[in-house]
Amino acid sequence: MRSLNVYSAPAIADIESFFLRKIDQVRSTSIKAKPSIKREALLSAPSTRGSIICDSNELCTFECESRSNMKIFFDDRCLLLLKPDEPFQGQIVLPGSAGELKQIISDFEKKSDLPTLALSSPDYKQLKRDVKSLFTIVEAAGGVVKNEEGEILFIHRRGKWDLPKGKIDIREARSEKREAKLVIARNAVTQQSEKREAKLVIARNAVTRQSEKREARSKCRKSEAVREVKEETGIRQVKVVRKLKPTYHAYKEKRMPMLKKSYWFEMTAPKDQKLVPQVEEDIRYVRWFPPGELNTVLENTFGSLREMVERLRR
Repeated sequence: MRSLNVYSAPAIADIESFFLRKIDQVRSTSIKAKPSIKREALLSAPSTRGSIICDSNELCTFECESRSNMKIFFDDRCLLLLKPDEPFQGQIVLPGSAGELKQIISDFEKKSDLPTLALSSPDYKQLKRDVKSLFTIVEAAGGVVKNEEGEILFIHRRGKWDLPKGKIDIREARSEKREAKLVIARNAVTQQSEKREAKLVIARNAVTRQSEKREARSKCRKSEAVREVKEETGIRQVKVVRKLKPTYHAYKEKRMPMLKKSYWFEMTAPKDQKLVPQVEEDIRYVRWFPPGELNTVLENTFGSLREMVERLRR
């Protein structure tokens, strides 16, 4: 086990100067919008629940008691979106407008030595929408597969250990949507007759339709995750146990900013299955890793996966 050094954000000169510059840029709008926020409060947080943890290889992750915040990873660096009352040890930037938000994120992408940037807003949902609007969203699905011995299945692709996942197949997704539309259409016919009976029944059916849409989307993501696991690893027997928290990873594709939202499912599979890497997807190895050897993976994987695997093995 490698030793970890813990730093608080204000102790790092580069981070402090970066935040000071950004706070100076937005303080006139953000502080006017919420007078109770003082500039001193942005420079140091009152809580010590969170910290930036860096090891000797400069791979950084953010640890926080709360799992409700949204994290977008830029390789091993993290853009953290916090709710107004979210505890955080370090400086928090409050963007004053959509234009300032875009500039702040652009500067963060360029400043590769800044491991974590924390953003917050009184309207957390609007902040999430504003951030997502700066990217083209791509959806993917995959699985964290465990066997009866507690080992986790990993693939080695393009020089890094990864979990089996892939972009959601548009054709498969459309098939699932068609099924959902058929169900909704049938309910619409029923709804016409029920309109004459009572408005209360109509309202109840509207809620049912929304539930059916969510269920159809969830079913699509789950089936896509299972398909990707089977295709990329060669295993044929796999069972979904539960849904996990999605991860976000930002990258550029033909100079366009992309945001991949990956839906994850914990799965189980018998170990006595033949593992076959999908070479056409640049996968070289497929291997089961016991809990005691996961450090090998964590040293050479993506920041978003590193945090998830750490939680699962605790």
